[in-house]
Amino acid sequence: DALVLALGLTLDATAPAQDIRAGSSAIVATRFAESASAPLHDVKEGIENSSGNGLVDGASSDGEGPRPLPGQPLDRTLSLGSPETDHITRPYFFRDNIEQPVYKLSDPQLRGAAQTPPALTVFASATYDGALLNLARIVHDGAQPVSFVPALSVALSSQAQIIGPAQRNVAVTAVTRETGSSERNDLTLKAPSDWHVRPPLASTSGEPVGFTVTPPATNRTIATLTASGRLNGQSYTEGFRPVGYGNLPRTNFYTPATLRVVPVDLKLPPENKRRIAYLPGTGDDVPAALASIGLTPKILKVSDLTTDKLKAFDTIILGVRTYNAHPDLHGAPTQALLDFAHNGGNVVVQYQTPEFTAADAPFPLTDHNERVIDETAPVKLLDPASPLLSTPNKIAPADFNNWIEERGHGFLDTWDPHYTALTETHDPGEPTEHILPQAPQRGGLITVQLGKGHWTYCAFALYRQLPEAVPGAFRLFVNLLNP
Repeated sequence: DALVLALGLTLDATAPAQDIRAGSSAIVATRFAESASAPLHDVKEGIENSSGNGLVDGASSDGEGPRPLPGQPLDRTLSLGSPETDHITRPYFFRDNIEQPVYKLSDPQLRGAAQTPPALTVFASATYDGALLNLARIVHDGAQPVSFVPALSVALSSQAQIIGPAQRNVAVTAVTRETGSSERNDLTLKAPSDWHVRPPLASTSGEPVGFTVTPPATNRTIATLTASGRLNGQSYTEGFRPVGYGNLPRTNFYTPATLRVVPVDLKLPPENKRRIAYLPGTGDDVPAALASIGLTPKILKVSDLTTDKLKAFDTIILGVRTYNAHPDLHGAPTQALLDFAHNGGNVVVQYQTPEFTAADAPFPLTDHNERVIDETAPVKLLDPASPLLSTPNKIAPADFNNWIEERGHGFLDTWDPHYTALTETHDPGEPTEHILPQAPQRGGLITVQLGKGHWTYCAFALYRQLPEAVPGAFRLFVNLLNP
């Protein structure tokens, strides 16, 4: 390594695209350069795939053959083809569902690896004064490593969705994306035999395709719909998208093209009380979940929180961590929300971080950011007759069944007597591990009548439940939206 630095040796390897269709031919351009006038011998280049197999050995030379010179890099082109490019690049760790607490490994030898091995790596070697020098470079396109991906990506608009008793159809949108081309492919949506799908087959070259799915009128049960794209005689039933941050190396995240449809006994607010607005926080898919049941909210900015603009709505919802995401929410915008409630509006504040203070609430409260992490922890209803627990859906302890990941966090520690606490829950502890039960948490759902309207704080992680089509979470959230 010291000699490589001292001689100013560099190796670069680029491909014309970040995503390369698996099984296709690929061209890699390499550049081996040096800044010193050092006599290099036996210059060789090779390329390996993620399995560590040597695929190509570049033009080899003896001491008199081609070698890089100062200002005259050695440029070469390496060609790959099937089957060398058949191996799809995907994370070496995976889990079957979000409830699985640990990841599985596609290759046990990779346990503890910092990242998935790159799709392609170019190597160069040379000798200098009898010493063997080795260089390596991950093949890249711009700032990102290349990946071998399927010829077709198939994705659905969501992975879970509810259907109410009065809802006759489910609208499903599927999108396909071809790698390196715009070929037309056939797209179908498979459903249980007693469900009807229209159209039965669609042809597309990347445009979104809408399907209308009609379940049976009675005896509805949870059903799984699967989208399948067919291209050049091969079927594809999963989609992929790049995930990462900034210019750090990205990877493709794969998800099956499935949609779980869950029947729910759900009543909605009256037609004349559905003018809903939403101020997004962070990591929040609640608006899309509400839209799926016909309660599409108007998305607001902090600058929209004025007395005049809020008059157009019945309910204003603050997304999770809004006071963390929008420091300018304090002060006048919050006061506009409180005035909105005083004048008859309904304000719902979801889980907040410590940036949310007593000055942002109508009456004093403290938040020690307590959490209840056991998603099966029993929930006691302290005032079942409260409108928030009875209208339009009568909430019961069973509505807290089948939750995922947690009950919630941001539970309040203390609150003014003006508020009414509606629930109690706590982590049960684990005696075998000497973990004591948690103190009862009553700050998960508190509400107060404010003038002609209402203000409610909810620490329960409804924002995690709605995208997973948890029935009770929908029923409770709808109640919070009923002025």
